[in-house]
Amino acid sequence: MIQTLFSIDAFVTPIKNWKTKKLKFKKQIKNLTYHRRPLTTFETTRFDENNKNLTNIILDIFNEEFNIFGNECGFNNLNITDSWIVKYKQHDHQIAHHHGRVMYSGIIYLDLDKQHETTTFIAPFPNELNGNTKLTQVECKEGNLIIFPAHLLHFVKPNNIKKERNIVSFDINCYI
Repeated sequence: MIQTLFSIDAFVTPIKNWKTKKLKFKKQIKNLTYHRRPLTTFETTRFDENNKNLTNIILDIFNEEFNIFGNECGFNNLNITDSWIVKYKQHDHQIAHHHGRVMYSGIIYLDLDKQHETTTFIAPFPNELNGNTKLTQVECKEGNLIIFPAHLLHFVKPNNIKKERNIVSFDINCYI
């Protein structure tokens, strides 16, 4: 009999009242500046001085979804340690990376066309039969929130269309 020894869970939920929350969020972030740093293939607000307020904006607008996550996982306190927005123009992509010494990382798909691909995750162990790297994508659409273990390697394939792919990203520690 086959038994699963390990599994990796991710929290995925559609954001309630997405259109209203998206408009409110975009109004709040309109003054952020995006930067393309050397050796990166995307633009981000992560290093912008005006980005300091982003965490409060995220918590204010998407509080209901964070409460659902906390309740479902049994956490009484959530602490977003960092947050930023990433803009992927045509051909932009993100190499495989993890988010270091934090419990969870999250993504809100802010602008995601049906032709855009979602984030690809890399299993921390190879396929048992052939040794190949295991890859998976969570089916998401614009207005979805995904929270996953921060140690999990993930990447973004090149944006092959002219429409920008924009995400809100954050790191979060949780406490019982």
